[in-house]
Amino acid sequence: MKTLLFISSVLFAITGYSQDTAVNDAIKNYKLEEIIISNVKEDILLGELNAKSKKGYTIGSESRHAYYFENNVGIEDVFLKTVLFKVQKVKHKTEIRIRLYKKHNYMQDMYTETGETISYASFIPGELIETRDILVNMEPGDRGIVEIDLSKYNIVMPPEGLFVSLEGVAYYDSEGKIMIGLKPKELTWIDFHPTVTDNYSQWLTTQGTDSWFWMNVNKRIKYDFEAVFKKKPSKGILTAPNLGLKVGRK
Repeated sequence: MKTLLFISSVLFAITGYSQDTAVNDAIKNYKLEEIIISNVKEDILLGELNAKSKKGYTIGSESRHAYYFENNVGIEDVFLKTVLFKVQKVKHKTEIRIRLYKKHNYMQDMYTETGETISYASFIPGELIETRDILVNMEPGDRGIVEIDLSKYNIVMPPEGLFVSLEGVAYYDSEGKIMIGLKPKELTWIDFHPTVTDNYSQWLTTQGTDSWFWMNVNKRIKYDFEAVFKKKPSKGILTAPNLGLKVGRK
């Protein structure tokens, strides 16, 4: 897949001067009196895109892998520019949808074998952030980093951050017909890596039911280990998708 290249306008607002605009592919130095601004600041990459991958997960038709990006940029009016993820393997044409969710804080209850109830603070994807459909098609043989343009949607980064979710839609054969009943080895795989964060949530179902729900996976694993084994999970048990989010000024 081709890497996306973005060239945008930069707005300079400095106390005591009028506002000027300049295009960043044409400007080298912008001088106002004694103030020199060189090499316009690049977009900021959030997340764990570049963490060393150790394993992968499949994207099925019901799969939803969501990663929480904290808004620690420190400036207002930050817009989403691109979302990036790593693809390990694509055997059949794969369509996925990217959705954005607000952060939902809540208390999670879990029950031990002794019947004791343990409650802990957690967070999962909450209210859907409405945009036009963001659909991505991956072709057989694609691998490596996939970068998707979000700038045209004019989405402002919420102060509390947000979840970006990769959600399976369908698989297609060479004639464009939907494929069903694929084995795991035939599905598309995305990269995951060991982590210490609680930023990964997965769309899960209770076996034998049609009930689906979000679960903050790493939060649950940590408290499961504490309740059952009275210790922290060993290194490598907690994982998250290699996801990145570029943000910046409009």
